[in-house]
Amino acid sequence: MLFQSHNWADWEETKKSYELYARFVMPHFAGTNRNRQDSYNGLTDAIDRLEGERQKGADAAFAKWEEKTGRKAT
Repeated sequence: MLFQSHNWADWEETKKSYELYARFVMPHFAGTNRNRQDSYNGLTDAIDRLEGERQKGADAAFAKWEEKTGRKAT
């Protein structure tokens, strides 16, 4: 790990910088977020299909309820 530090900021701000570095920079270069990013990319690619399936399921459930109760789902 390559990290250089200077005493230019308040300690609380320096700790926040360390936290951001640990949360976002280190995982990127270590590849530890690869599975999460792949999952996100897969979801992004499939969102229209998944949303369509969700809508079809909701429509079917509403139709079944309307048929059973004789009332219009709103």
